[in-house]
Amino acid sequence: MRDPSEKERRRARLAAARRLAPLYDELAPGDLAAGVEWSADGKASGLFLGTYSAAGLRRVVEHYGLDRLLAERGIEAFEVELDTSDPFRHEVRLREPGGATFLDLRARTALGRDVGVSGRLGDLPCLVVEWLSLENPHASFGPDRPPLPGQRRPGLGLAPEIEEVLVLAARRVGAAALVSWPQWFHNAWLYHPRWRFVDPRESGRFAALVRDLAHLDLVRAAWAVHLGCVFDRRGRPYEWKPGPLALPRTREAARHFAAPGWRAARLAAKARHAFVVDEARLARELAARGVAPP
Repeated sequence: MRDPSEKERRRARLAAARRLAPLYDELAPGDLAAGVEWSADGKASGLFLGTYSAAGLRRVVEHYGLDRLLAERGIEAFEVELDTSDPFRHEVRLREPGGATFLDLRARTALGRDVGVSGRLGDLPCLVVEWLSLENPHASFGPDRPPLPGQRRPGLGLAPEIEEVLVLAARRVGAAALVSWPQWFHNAWLYHPRWRFVDPRESGRFAALVRDLAHLDLVRAAWAVHLGCVFDRRGRPYEWKPGPLALPRTREAARHFAAPGWRAARLAAKARHAFVVDEARLARELAARGVAPP
C-alpha cells in the first residue's frame, strides 16, 4: 500500500471539509442533545462536551454520512456509549452491537494554558483530544498492509472525515483550536502540516525528522523511530516525546503560527537538527517482530 503524499492528504481533507462543513447549520442544538433530561435551571447532565447526547452523536454520524462510509467497511450497525463521569475528560465509543469498538474518543474543553499550551494559544479555549483510536474490526494486516507501531487492527481510512467532524465540534463548543498529543510518529506525520507543534523548536525538529526520513516509506519510518533506530547528529538515539500539536480554527489561533518569531525559531531548529537511520538494525528489528514492510 503506497503512502499518501502530502498533496493527497491535503486534497482528502479539503474534500471532506467541502462535503461536511455545509451541513453544519442543519443540526440544531436540540438535535445534538436529543433524549436528555433537563433540570429546573435549564441545564442537562450526561452530555459529551456539554453538548452531545448518545442519540445526538448518532444523529451526527448519520447526518454527515459517516454511517454509509462505515457500511462500506462492513460496519452495518453501531451503538454509542458515553462516559461523562469524569468532568474533566469525556469519552465516547462507537461499537458494533455486541462487538468490537471501532472508534474511541476521549476529549475535553480547556484553556490552552491549562493543558500546557503556551503563547497566543494559552489564553484561548481549546478542544483537547486526549485520545482517538479508529480501528476496522473487519480488516486484517497482510503483506500489503503491515501494522504500524501500536496498531492492533488496520485503521478505518476515515481520518479526513473524522478530523473534519472534530473541527465542526470545536466550532460547536466555541473552541478556537484543537489540541492533541500524537502518541506515535506516524500520527504526527499523518496530521502534518495542518496540525503543527505549538513549540516552534519542536516543530522545526519534527520537520527535520520528516526531511531526513523521507527516503523511507511510512511503515519503516514509524518503526525506525519507535525501535530506536534513528540517531541525531551527535549519535544519540532519538526518543519520541511529543509536545502538543494544534490545529487552529480561528484567525486568532492561527496568529500563533504566523508570528515572525515563531517562524524564525522553527526554521532555525530545522536547520540545526539532522538525523540518520541505522537501516541494518531496523531490518533486524523488523524481522524479529515479523513486520515486513511492502
